[in-house]
Amino acid sequence: MLDFVIRSHKWCLTPIIGMCLILTAPAWSATPDKFDPAEYVHPECQPTYYEMNEKGDKCVAVEEKIKLLDSASCTAANFNFDKKQKLCVAQSKELEIKCRPIPGYAPKISGTGKDAKCNFERTTPVSAPGDYIGDCFHIKAIPPDTALAEDKYYLVSGQKNVDANNDDRELTLVSAENWWHWPPGCAAEIGGTQHQVLASQLIQAGASRRGYAYGFLTMPYKYFPGQKSFLINVPIGGYLGWRYGQAGSGTTLALAVTLGSVKANTVDPTKLDAAGKPTVTGTADVAAFSRAIGIIFDVLKSSKGKAFKAGVFVGRDIVNSDPTIDYRFNRKTWVAIQLGYDFTDSQ
Repeated sequence: MLDFVIRSHKWCLTPIIGMCLILTAPAWSATPDKFDPAEYVHPECQPTYYEMNEKGDKCVAVEEKIKLLDSASCTAANFNFDKKQKLCVAQSKELEIKCRPIPGYAPKISGTGKDAKCNFERTTPVSAPGDYIGDCFHIKAIPPDTALAEDKYYLVSGQKNVDANNDDRELTLVSAENWWHWPPGCAAEIGGTQHQVLASQLIQAGASRRGYAYGFLTMPYKYFPGQKSFLINVPIGGYLGWRYGQAGSGTTLALAVTLGSVKANTVDPTKLDAAGKPTVTGTADVAAFSRAIGIIFDVLKSSKGKAFKAGVFVGRDIVNSDPTIDYRFNRKTWVAIQLGYDFTDSQ
């Protein structure tokens, strides 16, 4: 059913994956604010021979008009002709309910008569990921009702919402040349043609998309292969990457930086133990800066909602080089599972 919602984007703490961070942002579904399904109902009676009753919940026969029909006209109108009385007669019937058509949605009627309402379910993909300017599309199958060419590249030079619900975008595509320098996108052709195409049309045709992606992420569980140890902390940071692939199966190569708190030993560098190392005097929470490189996957198996995102990163933690702090994982390589929220996929 269509409604306006406040959608929460979150990562959740589980024994396997990671912590829970909730980012709450307004998100429009397929319906304008103050949506009343009754407004979309068209109660109708068969014209000429039926009219709505005073209650507005039933179609009643207009006897004055029907009884004037001859036998052939009566039968053609699906009425009964009484041969004895030589009259055409009709029975009252239920109100016929029709839903106002909405492109991309299938109507479902609930209730009867004047209480009938139309509910709608989406039948076409949403346009998420939804920010396209600067991205490049490779057309592999020509979307219906477009003048795009097969095996051709197009650069997105503009976009606008096609309705107040932000469910789809009208994109301005410019003919482009494949550009295999970094970044591996495409460059607009001199004198290239422009096309106005809906984002959902490109998604349904399986067009390949390339473009920048950026957002928040967290990597709470880290494994240090050299030390054969796990570390759990709560780093928060961001990433910048290059996304490519089809809708629902995109891959992003990304660089990430995070900042978190780790547990380290405090030491007295003036006192050495039997092994010749500074004496441990206690523990302290210290800030750790992390740098990482990795790959993020998004998978979308439904036309509704946002893609699931997860990834794998390899990086290192760096803490302050204070001689009184001893962090045993300082500058050691780790591998981590990542969960994130992509700003470029916002709707």
